[in-house]
Amino acid sequence: MRNSCRIRNLRVSLRQRTVLPRWQNPPSPELKARWARFVAAVRKHEEGHQAHGMDAAREVQSTLNRQRANDCAQLERRIDALGAEIIARHAKRDVQHDAATNHGIRQGAVW
Repeated sequence: MRNSCRIRNLRVSLRQRTVLPRWQNPPSPELKARWARFVAAVRKHEEGHQAHGMDAAREVQSTLNRQRANDCAQLERRIDALGAEIIARHAKRDVQHDAATNHGIRQGAVW
């Protein structure tokens, strides 16, 4: 029997958490404003990384849901390899993002 093993309704969930620096009581309005600009730039930079994670999760879900194989062991090997390849490709996007932004410096994340 061909294609006797397949995935049905695979759902990928992703939880992301970004912890940003806080400064409770900057000593002056100028430092408070500068700090706010810095944190906003860090947030923007990190949102780029988060987008890569969301893209990877969507791609894993859509790609793996289309997979079929003659037997389940073959399918398991295939989806393991495909999932790892997709995640590795999106991890490279993170490296490229850091290189393009100089780890956020070009986006204003500099103190």
